[in-house]
Amino acid sequence: MHLPKIAIVLGMVLVVLGLTFYFMSDPIRQFVEGDTISTTTQAIIVEGALTTRPSPVVGHKPSPTALIPAFIGAVLLLLGLVAMVMPASRKHAMHVATLISLLGLAGSASGVLKLVRYLADALPQSAALRPVAWIAQTVTAVVLAIFLVTAISSFRAARKAREQL
Repeated sequence: MHLPKIAIVLGMVLVVLGLTFYFMSDPIRQFVEGDTISTTTQAIIVEGALTTRPSPVVGHKPSPTALIPAFIGAVLLLLGLVAMVMPASRKHAMHVATLISLLGLAGSASGVLKLVRYLADALPQSAALRPVAWIAQTVTAVVLAIFLVTAISSFRAARKAREQL
């Protein structure tokens, strides 16, 4: 599979992740924190998963920062499409996508560390607990790391192929 297709697929994954954590943040939080989920909330989970709209029953206004993975994913998706439609711009589009993934990975790293500390019970009691946000940041970081490693491998292979000509 070549890099633009990987950018498109991982971009779609990030868009779905961002929308899921934005529209479903309260039911996910209840599940992660071990709260009992009522049958109304369970219906909302199914309904929200099908319609991707916030639930009026839960009453929790989602944070716009939950959409950050969706924005990063949309950029990767667009750059992947540009690389496929305009082959002359492929190299530049994939380098920009790699830079975006590196910046996104750097931005998500703190959430990964906080999630690890949270799971190890090493956070101070005064710390604001946001395990759902940390889970979203961790998944985002993993997806972006996969793209980054794949892109670097692809760039190295392209360089080797050019040098052998």
